[in-house]
Amino acid sequence: PPPEKKEARRQRVVEPKYTRDAERNGVEGKIVLLVTIDETGKVVAVKLIGRGLGYGLDEAALQAVRKWRYSPATLGGAPIRTTKRETVEFVLED
Repeated sequence: PPPEKKEARRQRVVEPKYTRDAERNGVEGKIVLLVTIDETGKVVAVKLIGRGLGYGLDEAALQAVRKWRYSPATLGGAPIRTTKRETVEFVLED
């Protein structure tokens, strides 16, 4: 059988900060990102997939996700570099 592959799992999540402009304009929504995680679980690259939300929220999401930490993906028990899709959601509090 092929070696078992395990996906990278989030260990630490840093929430992005709402920008004043986005809050003032009532902007809410989701941003989809492609995250590259190295063999140690560190985020080494983040790329926006599709359309962003604007108002500085795309940049806030990219900045926050760069600080996330993962348990690394493994193949046959050995840590490997991997990419995965992550979604960051912006919701205004009432």
